[in-house]
Amino acid sequence: MFTIGDYVFNQNTGHIGKVIGYGYEIFNNVYTTTLKVLLTSDSNSDHKGVVEDLISNWDQYLTQSESTSINFTTVMTRVQTNAENIDSQVNGITNDSAAA
Repeated sequence: MFTIGDYVFNQNTGHIGKVIGYGYEIFNNVYTTTLKVLLTSDSNSDHKGVVEDLISNWDQYLTQSESTSINFTTVMTRVQTNAENIDSQVNGITNDSAAA
């Protein structure tokens, strides 16, 4: 689920925008959740303003700084895991040689 202020990407249209609200649409007598999105200014698109589309058509969109932050966190987690694995291996070698 998206929160107000999240940036999203429409899988069908390619539009990118900021979530500003929710709505609903009745389709075959069933209420379906929609997402209200304020489109960002894009030099490749003439579309501006607010659009509303089924929530299932939208994906989370990461800005460059968010993507960099997530990548940094992933790398640091892997480095920490690798360091723990090396420490474990060194301890195993040390314990084996002490036992001999």
